[in-house]
Amino acid sequence: MSAAGEKPRLLTALDYARRGWPVFPMSEAKVPFTAHGFKDATTDEATIRGWWKRWPNALVAIATGEPSGIVALDIDVRPEGSGLDTLENLGIAFHPVTPTALTPSGGFHCWFRWPGYYVPSSSPCS
Repeated sequence: MSAAGEKPRLLTALDYARRGWPVFPMSEAKVPFTAHGFKDATTDEATIRGWWKRWPNALVAIATGEPSGIVALDIDVRPEGSGLDTLENLGIAFHPVTPTALTPSGGFHCWFRWPGYYVPSSSPCS
């Protein structure tokens, strides 16, 4: 517990919301607790407090892209190797100078400013 008895994940959700990043609660299995997932994301403090009162151990998820103005690069860590290994095999030295967040799997998210457009995830990289 932290200041005033509030849990760290609630405080994180409130901090993100104050930055203008809409948040929503998610399970450890990466399943949203709300009916519409990222479409329910909000910066409303009362709603956020209600969610974390109902689901106090929920992960804090951010609605990325246009709603928050940020995008995340998800670097996974798995028994067969990590996303960093993949980048290294491609000849990419990755040393982000950007905000990062650890993920429950031991990987991390690197956050970047949203460029104002979407690239479909099925697009081939060249």
